[in-house]
Amino acid sequence: MQTKKTRFLGPAALSLFALSGTCLAQVPPVAPGFPNALTCTPGQLLHRDIGYDRTTNIIYHNGRLYSNDVGGGGRREWLFSNPNDPTSLSVVSTTLPGIADHGNHGHSKVGDYAGGGQFYLRRVSPGVNANFDALIETYESIQLPPPGAFGLHHLYYPWAVPFHPINYSPSAGTARLWRADQLLGEWDALVEQGVAGNGVLMGNLLFIVSDQSMLGILAYDIAPMFESPPRAPQLLDKLTGAVGGYLGPAIWENYLLMVGGPNQDEMIVVDYSDPSNLRLAATIDLTGTPALNAGSNVPYLQTQDQYVFTRRHKIDMEQLRPVLELDEVGAARPAGSVAGQLDVSQYLLPLGNLLISGGYSFPGRDGIGVWCHQAGPDTRSPYVGYHVPRPEQTNFPLGAPISLFVSETLESFTIVNGTSIILRPLGGAPVDAWTSFAHDRILTLTPREYLQPNTTYEVVVAAGGIKDAAGNGIEGYSFRFSTGASASGGNAAPTIASLSADGGPVSPGTTVSFNAMASDAEGDSLQYRYTFGDGSPPTGWQSAAGASHQFDSEGHFEVKLQVRDLKPDGTRSVVVDTLVLTVAALPSGAQPTHSSSISLDESRRYVWAVDPDNDALIRYNADTGAVSLHADLRALTGATGSVHPLSVAVVQSSGEVWVAARDLDRVLVLSSAGSLLASIDTGYGSAPQAVAIQRDGSRAFVSLARRGTGNRDNGQLIRYSTATRSETGRLELGPTARAIALSGDGSRAFVGRLISAEHFGEIWDINTSTMSLTRTIRLRRDRGVDGLDAGGSDGPGVPNYLSSLVLSPQQDWLWYTAIKADTNRGEYFDLGSGFNAAASHDTTTRPVLGRVQITGTGAPREPGVELDGAGRPRVDIDNSDSPSALVFTPRGDYAFAALQGNDTIAVFDDLAIRAGAGRSSVWRLPTGAAPQGLLWDASNDTLWSQDFLGRGVSRFALGEFLAVGRRDAAPSSTPSGVSERLGADILAGKRHFYFAGNALDGANQMGFEGYISCASCHLDGGHDGRTWDFTQRGEGLRNTTSLHGRAGMAHGNVHWTANFDEIQDFVNDIVHQFRGLGFLAEGESPHPPLGTPNAGRSTELDQLAAYVSSLDHRHLPKSPWRSATGELTAAAQAGAAVFQSSGCASCHRPQQFYTDSSRGTATLHDVGTLRDSSGGRLGASLTGIDTPSLLGAWDTAPYLHDGSAAGLNEVFTAAGGQIVQAETAQLLGGAFMDDFPQFNSDSSAHGRYVQGISNPGDGVRFNNVDGGSGGNASLELRVLPSMAGTLRLVVNGSTTVDRVFTRELSYLEWTRMRFDDIPLLAGASNTVTVTLLQRTDWGELGIDELTVGTSNTLSRAAPHRIVNTLGSTERSHLLAFLRELDGRDANGQLQNPVHVFGNGFE
Repeated sequence: MQTKKTRFLGPAALSLFALSGTCLAQVPPVAPGFPNALTCTPGQLLHRDIGYDRTTNIIYHNGRLYSNDVGGGGRREWLFSNPNDPTSLSVVSTTLPGIADHGNHGHSKVGDYAGGGQFYLRRVSPGVNANFDALIETYESIQLPPPGAFGLHHLYYPWAVPFHPINYSPSAGTARLWRADQLLGEWDALVEQGVAGNGVLMGNLLFIVSDQSMLGILAYDIAPMFESPPRAPQLLDKLTGAVGGYLGPAIWENYLLMVGGPNQDEMIVVDYSDPSNLRLAATIDLTGTPALNAGSNVPYLQTQDQYVFTRRHKIDMEQLRPVLELDEVGAARPAGSVAGQLDVSQYLLPLGNLLISGGYSFPGRDGIGVWCHQAGPDTRSPYVGYHVPRPEQTNFPLGAPISLFVSETLESFTIVNGTSIILRPLGGAPVDAWTSFAHDRILTLTPREYLQPNTTYEVVVAAGGIKDAAGNGIEGYSFRFSTGASASGGNAAPTIASLSADGGPVSPGTTVSFNAMASDAEGDSLQYRYTFGDGSPPTGWQSAAGASHQFDSEGHFEVKLQVRDLKPDGTRSVVVDTLVLTVAALPSGAQPTHSSSISLDESRRYVWAVDPDNDALIRYNADTGAVSLHADLRALTGATGSVHPLSVAVVQSSGEVWVAARDLDRVLVLSSAGSLLASIDTGYGSAPQAVAIQRDGSRAFVSLARRGTGNRDNGQLIRYSTATRSETGRLELGPTARAIALSGDGSRAFVGRLISAEHFGEIWDINTSTMSLTRTIRLRRDRGVDGLDAGGSDGPGVPNYLSSLVLSPQQDWLWYTAIKADTNRGEYFDLGSGFNAAASHDTTTRPVLGRVQITGTGAPREPGVELDGAGRPRVDIDNSDSPSALVFTPRGDYAFAALQGNDTIAVFDDLAIRAGAGRSSVWRLPTGAAPQGLLWDASNDTLWSQDFLGRGVSRFALGEFLAVGRRDAAPSSTPSGVSERLGADILAGKRHFYFAGNALDGANQMGFEGYISCASCHLDGGHDGRTWDFTQRGEGLRNTTSLHGRAGMAHGNVHWTANFDEIQDFVNDIVHQFRGLGFLAEGESPHPPLGTPNAGRSTELDQLAAYVSSLDHRHLPKSPWRSATGELTAAAQAGAAVFQSSGCASCHRPQQFYTDSSRGTATLHDVGTLRDSSGGRLGASLTGIDTPSLLGAWDTAPYLHDGSAAGLNEVFTAAGGQIVQAETAQLLGGAFMDDFPQFNSDSSAHGRYVQGISNPGDGVRFNNVDGGSGGNASLELRVLPSMAGTLRLVVNGSTTVDRVFTRELSYLEWTRMRFDDIPLLAGASNTVTVTLLQRTDWGELGIDELTVGTSNTLSRAAPHRIVNTLGSTERSHLLAFLRELDGRDANGQLQNPVHVFGNGFE
């Protein structure tokens, strides 16, 4: 279909269409029933009448007003008894039929009739209506909705379109489309595309616009529904992100409008002129002046001319800014206003220069108001602002409606088919058609019979025929379209050949010249009109094709050009083109740098990129993209095993290339010609992760994942002199240090923690001069949306896998890429309370771009991060997986984020984000497989992507995008040409492992909507440090295991409960949990685990298994606890004997990968760690746990199947048992049960929890606690320490233990508090009292549950707890041994272990 932004405005010559005055005389006259000649002051409240509850629908029809409340009741007929007096408006009747549709929030009008689906209000004569005279030809009773609330609305008579306000009423979101009595089809829009909401029908385009659930927008072409045989509508685009609004979206010309945001205080403007590329055009702040806000609630939208009315505001859509704000409070209204508060948040119906307002149900301000919004009377003619089909559109579907947008309150009885509006074949008779006019200003013309194929049709809107409520006749209008491949005959519009801007992008204060080239087929004179999009008024119509304008503020401004021809007979046709101008200052001074897998040598015009799998570094020509050098790092260094380069950075002055070689534990320095200049040893197991060069080139900074001097698990940052390549400083950080960002002057470094702590992420802020830690920036758990988050376009979770840090060019914001892991979701967390829910494909993990403000008051901080919804600074990237890299344009106006799991780069408007809006991506660029690095080449405005599994780079020439907003840049891909070290099946399987999918309709093999892949939790085959609630999978709380060293099935069945006996069994998770297609043939389903094999059913599943099986002992990370050269320490060698003597080898067998796991029939052990939250095994009872390998155990915290041991030391003290919920406890003092955990603790408790423990004596008493057979027990409390103090535990009134606790470092840090050797009585006869003994700061303590590990449980835990009987030296040696098990021998050389299973399988 044609998508050019073209529209016709202006009168059509009646003689051209053979219309006569006699025909127009058939259109009934309009007698305005409201003050139509009034002069007033905009904002003046002329009349106020309160006490009418919530008014959600106001109809003006034939001189009378009608209203109803939100339930469809409270129906009233209103009349201005004196049409010249605005104060004469009063209720004249309350005896009315149902008059609303769209959930009682809207209406439509059909000729003489108005109302809802039944249309009871009939015009009888001017100013006289019959209120119970229903339209005979209605279809509402025939057009059956799908199951669930609402399901359909009927605004576009005779059509019924989807309507699912799922924010208010549960619904499956099934979409149905009716044309009169014909059901064209139905489809599962919510299930298939993840969006439900309000249907908007414009010609062959159907939009489903999310409500306050903010799920996005779907754009469909309904043409396939008229094919033979009919097919489902074609999904053209899905706009993702926090996009949506209250129940009634609106249209203004080529824009969809919604009012959303955290407090419904943003008007979201989406350009649909190209329905295959929906574009977020603007977000308009509706906060307004707080002093004028009496407490507005959910808003509606109405339009008139170029204005939109919503939430107290009149918004000029040509300037995209509010131009009038109504005073609800009454403190600053214009002179002559009536007094008293009046809510106007509901319906704002424009009538001439007046507004009729309806309010929310706030006593004292819940009324009807008459306001002035324009000083003089309304004399402007209505006009057709937009329509579908578009001019010259071809292949228009035969059964689709013709939809015209007319921004006015029209009198529908003047819309007379065949007279005031005509549809006909060129040269033919008018087509018999239904007409309707909806309250969203869409005029729908539907042929009663399908159109003829291969025929050109014209639509004629007769000048002066259709009239608005004030009696103004419409401007004449015409256009043509075709149901075939071409359109011919009739009136042609001008053609715009080009529109350009001189000098974009520009800085604020710059005057920009715009130039256009246009022509007219008839040779008529042309006039031009520019709208600059920056809030300034449009130019007048002019003969000059160019214009100049000064832009004073920053932004991406849509500049619109209108061109009209002036024909001798008075006909005018108008066409439109647009461009987007960037206005942003170019930052001065030295620019920041950051670590990356791809780096630019600016002067030598080289781009260097790493290839980790193939131990290679590739040099590309920065101007042509051609490969100019392969550097084989194994050959250069003499390495016999993996080098795995992760990061590369160039010293601009010398061209030297610094490389972080993870598996070599070295930093490599190469010349620009690729020769090895230096190999800097960083210590065995240090695993260099990233390298960044200071902008002046004097210093290099390298992050190490581990081998800290104080704690070997800690990472480090090392500073080097690039001139001497010598170390000049070192700082120990925390675990898994990785990404680096450097300020422009190099005085400040930021380093990110890759695998976050349980409850928060971390970024270290470092003074590079002293190499000292300035502060740790903790990234608190994201709250998602308000209340229980049902998924969709946002979600909660701890930022994890921080893979990239980048400073904005202005150096005021630090951005990071991460995955939000929602580990507080699941059926065990719910416990039947209804305050939580099972994890879903779009809630388990979600990608996020975090933004830390590093300058200004209180910096560094993430402002608003404590909020939920859109008030946070973070950007939740909808329908995406695993953001891996970031880069900015030089002016900082756009940010590009590589999405590793979607083979895509998402583009964000940072100017809009800084203004508090624009959180949705504005464009997506396709890349090769698994993009992991980005760079921007400012010399030619080229964006580069290092495609990890694409084995090459992608390049995008984006100069035109920056200059005028063009979005047609195609990638230029260059394969690296490096010899592949992975086998074909392994490489293919690794690509499946990383690829969540990017299908437009969400139907991906790995996961629906592309949210989750294997790599989302197992990056590079490792683990994410999270514990998940897998109760819905028939399991329980489960700690993510690393795949390194397991070689797929080489250790036996996989998972903690040995519930899969082949890697291909993961298809069950893919299909049932990720909602992917599962790489299976259509109609096939996964075989259940441990049953009929899934192997051999799918090439892709077998390839996936091949990759996972390739992760053998060679992939085990080196232990930093060994000596600097890799040998076992003396303590570890002594610990090997302790390991044997303590009986550890009976289950953790050295000759069998330190496990006794078996393949097939599982070998499970109950070692006293099972508790109620451990759940089951494939839905059956759980009798034990599969023995995990100890190889690489030092790197796999937390420990045990449920993550209940934070460190190796705790493995020997942690115990399971029966869990007693605090809901069952006796409340003491000021303690109380939380009735709203979805708000107070973001549903992070197991069920509900006790809060209010803030003063001494507050607490809980657990009665009738079962002590088993009696004896010493282990008690474990799950507490939320939102304060610091001392807790007292009293058991049976005799045993007292006091425990000092500290305040949580971040937010919602549920903490395990263990008490060992607590004597319990046999049976359910114990009392455990927990109270606050002392508080040392403000806040309160929350208690969720008590786990009771009786003596029976502890006896089963003896295999682990025996370590507690060792002397301190022996225990220390044993821990040393466990920490140094990394699959290598005593000398640090890789072993080739024998693959023997406990059941003899080989």
